[in-house]
Amino acid sequence: MSTEKTLKKFKTVEGTFELTKHVFGQGSPTCGVISGVHGDEFLARKVAEHLKENLDNRVFNGTVHIVSDANIFACDEGRRMTPWPRFEKNEGEMRDLNRCFKTAFENMKSKNKLNTTQLIAREILRDFKKFDFVLDLHNATSGGFKVDQTRLKVSNGIPQETIIEMEKMAKNSGTDFVMRSAPSWLGGTLSSILPLLKVPVITFEVSGGSGRDKKDFENYMGYVENVLKFKEVLDGENVFKEPYFFDQIIPVYSDSYGHLKLFVELGEFIYPGKTIALILDDEGNAVEEIYSEHEGFIESITDSKEVIEGSRIVNIGSNGEGFK
Repeated sequence: MSTEKTLKKFKTVEGTFELTKHVFGQGSPTCGVISGVHGDEFLARKVAEHLKENLDNRVFNGTVHIVSDANIFACDEGRRMTPWPRFEKNEGEMRDLNRCFKTAFENMKSKNKLNTTQLIAREILRDFKKFDFVLDLHNATSGGFKVDQTRLKVSNGIPQETIIEMEKMAKNSGTDFVMRSAPSWLGGTLSSILPLLKVPVITFEVSGGSGRDKKDFENYMGYVENVLKFKEVLDGENVFKEPYFFDQIIPVYSDSYGHLKLFVELGEFIYPGKTIALILDDEGNAVEEIYSEHEGFIESITDSKEVIEGSRIVNIGSNGEGFK
């Protein structure tokens, strides 16, 4: 049987909101699973909820802590960030929970005034820093399609043994692609802060923003369960792969208006000079050829048939120029 625990209560003019977690089992290893850092990532939340509802029926070891709605306010409205000005403390302040963990880390023991979203981040950090490893669940929400991938936030200050363990977890997740990077703007993420505290974290980015695609859901559950089996939390054999590690995402844009004709597919490996797409006018004449200047693979691709100047056509995942 699971136990529901309250991490923090927030009293607002619209009632009391509770940041809660569900705890399964006891002993070690201790695993944390978190989703809902962005309230509009419904597929990730669905995976966490499914695990929460079915873990009691599985043979498992250790202790599993699941926070399925991390940003309780954003999840309540299905939005990416904490809505405002509904909550006065957030107006004009940081409202993206996945940009607040650095501030929360720097104020773990301080009495500095934090906004509501930063308070959520601090409570999660205080709880999750005690775990043996953490699975951070996200999914794509922007237009287009993205390859399923595992992400490691690797930066200076993370112990080498923690990095090695995160890489092992990634290889045992079953995804074909792993992004091993820590861009500066990701400094406030949970997955970039917890490793500094020697807690290995891997982040999943899976396509299917609506959360209604059965295949996306099944694949996502498979990735999560693979890691849990590798870490001997769930019984059974996991899938081991040698995925393609990449460290940067290069966007490719159009310079023209017209109809889009693509020559590449999601996940396809390409090389400099490869034609990515043509932009056609209403008569079917080519007005622009878009080709690759980089070696890598198609990490994401637009689902639009019409483009304008500045439209993003694809992202190329590359490992050729180091971390960004």
